[in-house]
Amino acid sequence: MQRDVSRTSSLERLPYTPGPSSKVKEEPESRDDWGRLRLVSAVILEAMLPGTRTVIFDIAISTVISFNMLAMVFDIDDRAKCITDGTENCDTFWIGVNDSWVFLAIYACELVLRMFVYRRVFLVHASNWMDVFVVVVGIV
Repeated sequence: MQRDVSRTSSLERLPYTPGPSSKVKEEPESRDDWGRLRLVSAVILEAMLPGTRTVIFDIAISTVISFNMLAMVFDIDDRAKCITDGTENCDTFWIGVNDSWVFLAIYACELVLRMFVYRRVFLVHASNWMDVFVVVVGIV
């Protein structure tokens, strides 16, 4: 008898290949086994707006990403003005914002939080690999 794959959760469909030191598990990890810190972190990551399926944490990170993009636009504009004006000392607010590590620190904290909560499942989604790439490139 075939199992209806469309009704299984994404966690149940994940391929699990144990490492050399791990035990083989028949079922995905239950949240009953999670510690308090991991449960609180999961609530932070997964809390939704009342009556919707919109995740609050995703809205917050999207807002940070949007502000980062705006800061880059203003930064590029200010740098271009400095070049056309021939100004040597070109310290503006936007250049200071983009040269700081504020955005990278926020992205790194988000990445660590997601890795802490989702563990092996984190590595399955391609968008998470893109986040890892962005943070690593930003640090290097």
